[in-house]
Amino acid sequence: MEFIWHVFFYGLVVGVIHYILIGILYMNPFVDGLYKKAQEGNPSVRIRTSASNYLTKQFLGTQIEIWIITASYFYLRQYLPFTSFESGLILGLIFGGIRIYERFWNTYIQTNYPTALLVVEFINGIIGTFIITISLSLMPVV
Repeated sequence: MEFIWHVFFYGLVVGVIHYILIGILYMNPFVDGLYKKAQEGNPSVRIRTSASNYLTKQFLGTQIEIWIITASYFYLRQYLPFTSFESGLILGLIFGGIRIYERFWNTYIQTNYPTALLVVEFINGIIGTFIITISLSLMPVV
């Protein structure tokens, strides 16, 4: 039961950290401009009619993914012969590959989603995964 509470609590804390930092990455003027331009000229990019609705759905959907990553991280780190921070880097690389590659590749080959936005999603997805695993590596969990 302690494992479940650790996953819930630390996953929620890391979820908030991730949400804030990813928000900064996506809301910078360069990336925001890319999305606004794509929304105007590409039917595969949805126009967000309600920012609060979108942000709520984004947080909740991402939070579920973060809880899964948190449970996986806490389970797998015990088998790695590294410091907590090194485990965060290694598992971040592994989880990033699993989390980002498939979504990136399928979107690339099956849609007309703008290439510039795919690149942004790929880079920010990798950064976001490292935010999650490095934050977890810094949590005071035994």
